[in-house]
Amino acid sequence: MEKKLFFSYLYLIIAIFLWATIEIAIKSIQDNTSPILINFLRFFVGGLSLLFYNILTKKTQTLKYLIRTFPKSYLIASFFGLTIGMTLFAYGTSRTESFLAAAIISSNPLLISTYMILFKGEKRSLNKIFGIILGFLGMIMIITEFKFKDFMQTENIVGNILVLVGTALWCIDLIIGKTLLEKTKENEENGKVTSLDFNIVTFLASSILMTPFLFLPGEFNTFINQTWNTWLILLYLGILATGVSYFLFFKGISQMEASKGINIVYLKPIFATALSFIIFNTSPSLFFYIGCGIEIFALIIISYEK
Repeated sequence: MEKKLFFSYLYLIIAIFLWATIEIAIKSIQDNTSPILINFLRFFVGGLSLLFYNILTKKTQTLKYLIRTFPKSYLIASFFGLTIGMTLFAYGTSRTESFLAAAIISSNPLLISTYMILFKGEKRSLNKIFGIILGFLGMIMIITEFKFKDFMQTENIVGNILVLVGTALWCIDLIIGKTLLEKTKENEENGKVTSLDFNIVTFLASSILMTPFLFLPGEFNTFINQTWNTWLILLYLGILATGVSYFLFFKGISQMEASKGINIVYLKPIFATALSFIIFNTSPSLFFYIGCGIEIFALIIISYEK
């Protein structure tokens, strides 16, 4: 393996590992803070980190073009995908096991593929449809373990459903971003808008949209009464698990075929499960492993579809 490709994979693996710690970090501070505060600081600090890098590398032209030309796109993505979607995800993660939340959110390519086929006229092939159905079967197995009689009484079911709904809304952000990047691909005058540009704008826009909620009585008291340990974890979520991880992901994927880079995302539930076992001493059931295996197989079928 050539040196450049080796470092590309290294950047991606580090990024996915940092993403796998998000659910662990949320679980560790869920009793001391709130999902709204977690989301606000994660995207505010993460957005500022990416903006700082963007300014240092003198690549602000396309960022300004994006802000000026596509306000409707990034505001919708910020509101539904990050403000609402990721807040529901944070609420859900606090009410379920971290490895379950990681497995559910890692299935987002299945939801995106379904949307692109139904609403964007993407090619309908037997392999792609089979992969989507198989992936949803894996997701159902992870969430329910096929214990449908006990479905409503299951300890983690409310959290799993919130994570799933939050993931579905987050896909709005991903789909709008994908559409916007394709629209500006041939933009010679202002340059091609990058994923980094889109994430800087949506991260900071979502933090602005969440700011009024910080002044609610319960939220404001939570904000001003944090322990130092909680603040450190919140800063970790913003700087490393969001800002640095996105930077490394973009840096790695820019030096290889996108489909190969995206496949690294399949490592997230594996990392999250190992971390959850080490930190919280949780032991996933056999259904979790089978469901993850089915999802990974389904996602590979879809990603390699030509």
